[in-house]
Amino acid sequence: MHKWEDQNNFAVNRLEPRAWFTPFEDADSAKWGLPGDSTLVRVLGGDWLFHYAERPGDAPEDYFEVDCQSYDWDSLSVPSMWQLNGYGKPWYTNVIYPFPLDPPFVPDENPTGSYRKHFLIPEDWKGRDLRLRFDGVDSCFECYVNGKFVGMGMGSRLPSEFDISNHVDFGEYNVLAVRVWQWSAGSYLEDQDMWWMSGIFRDVSIIAMPKLRIEDLFVETTFDSKYEDATLSVNLKVVNSDKTPIQGVSVKVSLFDAVGEPVATLSDNISVQDSGTSNVQLKCDVSKPRQWSAEDPYLYKLVAEISSSDKSGMAIPLPVGFRQVEIKDGVLLINGKRVIFKGSNRHESNPVTGRALSIEDMIEDIHLLKQNNFNAVRTSHYPHDPKWYSLCDKYGLYLIDECDLETHGFSHGDWEKWTRNPPGDPSWEAPIVDRMERMVIRDRNHPSVVIWSLGNESGMGCNHFKMAEAAKALDSGRPIHYEGDYLCHVADMYSRMYPEQNFVKLVGEAKESFKAYDHYNGKESELLPEVYGKLPFILCEYVHAMGNGPGGVKEYWEAIRNNPRSCGGFVWEWCDHGIAQVTEDGDMYYAYGGDFGDEPNDGNFVCDGLVQPDRTPSPAMVELKKWQEPVFVEAVDLAENKYRITNRYDFVTLHGLECEWRLTADCETIECGMLDVAPVKAGESTVVTLPFELPECKVRD
Repeated sequence: MHKWEDQNNFAVNRLEPRAWFTPFEDADSAKWGLPGDSTLVRVLGGDWLFHYAERPGDAPEDYFEVDCQSYDWDSLSVPSMWQLNGYGKPWYTNVIYPFPLDPPFVPDENPTGSYRKHFLIPEDWKGRDLRLRFDGVDSCFECYVNGKFVGMGMGSRLPSEFDISNHVDFGEYNVLAVRVWQWSAGSYLEDQDMWWMSGIFRDVSIIAMPKLRIEDLFVETTFDSKYEDATLSVNLKVVNSDKTPIQGVSVKVSLFDAVGEPVATLSDNISVQDSGTSNVQLKCDVSKPRQWSAEDPYLYKLVAEISSSDKSGMAIPLPVGFRQVEIKDGVLLINGKRVIFKGSNRHESNPVTGRALSIEDMIEDIHLLKQNNFNAVRTSHYPHDPKWYSLCDKYGLYLIDECDLETHGFSHGDWEKWTRNPPGDPSWEAPIVDRMERMVIRDRNHPSVVIWSLGNESGMGCNHFKMAEAAKALDSGRPIHYEGDYLCHVADMYSRMYPEQNFVKLVGEAKESFKAYDHYNGKESELLPEVYGKLPFILCEYVHAMGNGPGGVKEYWEAIRNNPRSCGGFVWEWCDHGIAQVTEDGDMYYAYGGDFGDEPNDGNFVCDGLVQPDRTPSPAMVELKKWQEPVFVEAVDLAENKYRITNRYDFVTLHGLECEWRLTADCETIECGMLDVAPVKAGESTVVTLPFELPECKVRD
């Protein structure tokens, strides 16, 4: 067995997972600085040396040595997918794997990329612990610094962090060498409906942490029974990696509003043993904080700092949204109010760079989503770039954060078989649960994340139970979603894909039993109304957007709004995954499955989005925008020009919106004007009278 075929080689020398944050040297820098301003972080982007081989045996054996003769290697930008830069080929499948199913083994023809990067470590970083962090590498990698082995990782869409303190030379250039294998044991867990592509496709960074530091933090907000006053809880993991104990350590947490005015301060004095860890919990009450929602994404800023009399300190800034998620009487509530998700499933996709996205790519998607009345995204089917979550916190989108787990190909075309499926195999428990834990720990400080998902289309096995258990242990404040849990063994909500509109109505009535195959127990069964009738209902995928789809949107939304336990749905899917190519004549086109000689493939099924690869909206977007609109207008009395305006927002009033009316005939405007409308509260209506008289209509010849 090769090392990349051992499913337990997912975390060789990897440090324990932590929240995604940027450390600063002091509290003032943390309060006002941007992530790119920190003097404690260096991002190793740009040109790297790169060698491509069709199989591991053809890759240079000495690639990690300091004096490796790499003068004839190519140059490759990082982050990137190597298939989109002329190495190997993109391969698209929806369900089937592009290699024979024989877990954990993969083909000997396993494309292998070797990377080298020279980087400078500042002299003033001496005395600090240095971290090497990879935010995303597909699908398995190992790394060396200055010829010394650092570690190995799997889990393509999750971070891996390693200690390189004893491997580097300060004030000098160092050599980072990384080897990436396209196929690995981890590939069996990543059979999502998308292109198979490889490489270092997210940021690589070096982080300088002081010996005395805040290693991790977890912030929770809860409200009183009236959802007015709140409790802020901050759990900090403090580490002293020095060889001597430290007395009189000060831990301080400050909360500021959006303009930097102080709101609350918490502090404690502790002692930390040599090479020791201390857990510190700080709590305080916050009177009537402004609440976070997708409609009003107000963020406070928390600054956590640590210091002592004889050790350099550090500070961590963290945006905080006061937001509470709960389920009561089968209804999903955010800040005490029922919320309906007007959502879309979103893959990370750019027609030129693949899954290596820029901040601008992410912001463009968020703007388009918001402009077309979407308020939620399911990160199908893996955790997205960590920067995406900060943007969703800022701009306001609810997220179902989905674990990097899909084993669809093990269904063999029969949803009842799922033979040799890793989620049902105890020998795969460790790597699968690790993926869930890494996602939860990385993302649990984001108010935009309101639901954890165990993955997608992976049957139902013993390891799903372990995943749910691990998620609840790390964060009890968010519900669990998993559509494949047909009998709701561990899921906190009942989830379906592509049911008929009438099914949504039947679920709301909670009178009928539904046939369902129990993968966990391997038998036909029934989901009883006594079970699903106590749970929120969600359409995790609906109205497939390929071609002329989606259809029946009006009927879905009538059913969703009339089902008191329905919390909405997520369109499949956001964007076409076409890859930009150029013909011999210089014309650009979008390639799909099979265009690169990738056999077997699933053809143009990869192009099934609401927007084209360049984000040009499809006609289907117009229909979704209409039926998801937060302001609904209907006629009350046409003779008297009376109309009812209903506010379908969940939280905000209609203050700030302008009401313009227009009377037209044969597409020509006869009369128009503006109307003052009271700031109607969420869920309420008002009736207005429009100030016009209908002209006499002439009969045409």
